[in-house]
Amino acid sequence: MQRRTLAAGAALGTGVALLALALTAGPAASSRATAGAPAKQGGTLRLNLSTTDFNFTDPSLEYEVNGWQLEYATALKLVNWKETKAQLFPEAARSFPRVGRGGRVYTFTIRKGLRLSSGESVTTANFKRAFIRAISPKMSSPAAAFLGDLKSVTAKGKYTLVVNLKRPRPDFVSIVSMPFFQAIPKKLPIDPNGVKTYPSGGPYYIAARDVGRTVLLKRNKLYRGKRPHNPNLITIAVNTHIDTSLLQVEANQRDYDMFAVPPTSHVMLHDKYPKRYHVDPGVITDYLTMNTTYGSAWEGIKGHSCFNGYSGLGVRTRKAVNYAVNRPAILAARGAFAGTPTNQLLPPTMPGYHNWSKEIGYPLRKPNLSKAKALKPKKCNIVFYAATSPVAVAQATIVKSNLDKIGINANIKTFPFAVRIAKEGHRGEPFDLDLQAWGADYPDPVDFIDILLNGTNIQAENNNNTAYFNNKTFNTKMEAAGRISNLPKRYTAWAAIDRDVMKNQAPYAPLLFRTVRSFTSNRVGCYSYQPVYAVPNINTFCIKK
Repeated sequence: MQRRTLAAGAALGTGVALLALALTAGPAASSRATAGAPAKQGGTLRLNLSTTDFNFTDPSLEYEVNGWQLEYATALKLVNWKETKAQLFPEAARSFPRVGRGGRVYTFTIRKGLRLSSGESVTTANFKRAFIRAISPKMSSPAAAFLGDLKSVTAKGKYTLVVNLKRPRPDFVSIVSMPFFQAIPKKLPIDPNGVKTYPSGGPYYIAARDVGRTVLLKRNKLYRGKRPHNPNLITIAVNTHIDTSLLQVEANQRDYDMFAVPPTSHVMLHDKYPKRYHVDPGVITDYLTMNTTYGSAWEGIKGHSCFNGYSGLGVRTRKAVNYAVNRPAILAARGAFAGTPTNQLLPPTMPGYHNWSKEIGYPLRKPNLSKAKALKPKKCNIVFYAATSPVAVAQATIVKSNLDKIGINANIKTFPFAVRIAKEGHRGEPFDLDLQAWGADYPDPVDFIDILLNGTNIQAENNNNTAYFNNKTFNTKMEAAGRISNLPKRYTAWAAIDRDVMKNQAPYAPLLFRTVRSFTSNRVGCYSYQPVYAVPNINTFCIKK
């Protein structure tokens, strides 16, 4: 672990300073990372995104791993993460913010001379616009879940941005590192459908998007920062066939599939192409979401619910699902080197992780049908959402077979990944069960537990708490944990909530902690891996001459 020196350390509040130091403790980069090798600039990087399209390319709306992988190459943020470390650095800001009033006021000073790809000068107004779009009810931005404590954002002149919070938020510096809060054009409209292209201030910008077909990134000629920007162009073909895509990358006709490779291919790729196949530690947990409100009066929907409520039959049925699912089989559907089974949400690569598997009790090796049936779960027919990818379909089929054995009949409905995300994020969507995964936005357990379990974050659209879990007792515990600035106490509080929710309420059935496996063409050099976003850095990839 490299300890980070804070340029503005003397000005930081105690809790913020401690948190900032802890952020250097993220997962290590791939042992095959070559970001330190001499970069070769130029050429066109040719990518695929199999089985799906980007949900959005609008920075206020996009909230999926591949969208953030793209925006990591395009965004200019106040603070950002280094390419191969879980380490923040001031990017558009001259230094880390001055923190005042006990952690309720953050003052950022913007560097002079920065420009968007359109030529527009970057000032405080560009960042203020990002906050305004994020909190606008018309946008229904998922960023709103992070801004419940926001009181005001004020531009004092062209280069001083002051953010006032209602209460201290020890993870606020990490929050503003998210792509939602990047520099955007001062007149970028508020549009709930999202803009397709926009000028940006990072190493690249989104030059064109043909929805359902292609995305084009061009190098930002006005970028003057130090982050790598090796290819001239990055072309992305979306909705490609995953098997065809693998053949294309293997034959060096395409350079990398941002989605995945077929699950049966990992052993062959690992053995045949040891310099082109990469396995990196993820900050990702796969799980089943059980909708705790579908058909309830709270949603105003008439219909059944298998998993409703916070006591009695609904809770027993959710626990029965946790006992009935075959976690090793679901993991095996992802192929070799895919990860490890789990029955809790926080992954080992997240600060605050504690192994609660024995105390929680749901089986990691094989289903325990006797315990599942002893809970006398509700016999019901359910709607089960999954993505259309081969892995998702295989996993959903396994889950359906598991649930049949305890009297739950699952009707599987598959959708392209981005479509499924949009549907399940709509409050009132008529589904009971969903196959989902969550990767951290930044290395603090609040970003797992609070985002996935806090009912006060639920809005009309773009929800991440897709269990629609809204338990007042746990909402209060999460509110208290989020205010703790002492790191050991903070981590202990979040870990305890992870244990207690899974043991006593079980709105999710955690399945596995995921690794990130990538396969690149022989044309690609300069591979590196960003451990916070758990993706390779497409801006560092260079084309071998």
